[in-house]
Amino acid sequence: MPTFREALGIGVVAGVVCALLSHSIFPPANLISEPIGAVVCLGTYLVLRDRFVLAPAVTTLVATFASGFSFILISILAVAPTVLDKFGTLEAFLVVTVPIVLITAGVNAAVAQALEMPASRALMRGAQEKAPAREARPADES
Repeated sequence: MPTFREALGIGVVAGVVCALLSHSIFPPANLISEPIGAVVCLGTYLVLRDRFVLAPAVTTLVATFASGFSFILISILAVAPTVLDKFGTLEAFLVVTVPIVLITAGVNAAVAQALEMPASRALMRGAQEKAPAREARPADES
């Protein structure tokens, strides 16, 4: 389980990658939205992890909402003239972007839930292989 700082670091790296590869209206927004999503993911998972079987899906759904909607808000605030020039109205921008976030969140949640069991098994197997074998040692009789 990552710490807060590690989750934030993962989000920063994801933000840099997304900002470099994105063709969105304002790629630098990823530098803020991805760390938000990563921290929300950690917090949500810490709350839900042992409570019910769909925790991975719900965690991913909430984290994707946090990342996606913060991206939309940052884009609106940072480049409002560009948004209005390209889409005409704020509502038109939202009609295009909100469904992208909703669909992406749904797909991400389904994929996360589907991968949870095989990923858990692989991690458990890897942890068992790395654990040093304990050999019985005679008690020290000094």
